[in-house]
Amino acid sequence: TAAAGELLETLESSGGYVPAYEIAKARFALGQHERAMASLERAYAERSHSLVFLRVDPQLTAVRDAPDFAALADRVLK
Repeated sequence: TAAAGELLETLESSGGYVPAYEIAKARFALGQHERAMASLERAYAERSHSLVFLRVDPQLTAVRDAPDFAALADRVLK
């Protein structure tokens, strides 16, 4: 878990493009809900096409009922 967190930090600080949607999924897997939501908000601001999968991506099943996640999904999928 620590190594995965360090890898995410390195990726995000690299200055290169890193898909915010994918970072969010990794952060959720690490139990970093607030940071994951921040990444999803960044994906929303970037108009990431991946957001159309919010309600069906199996990697997001565990957080789908969280109020902040549901609110974002509602904004995206209206």
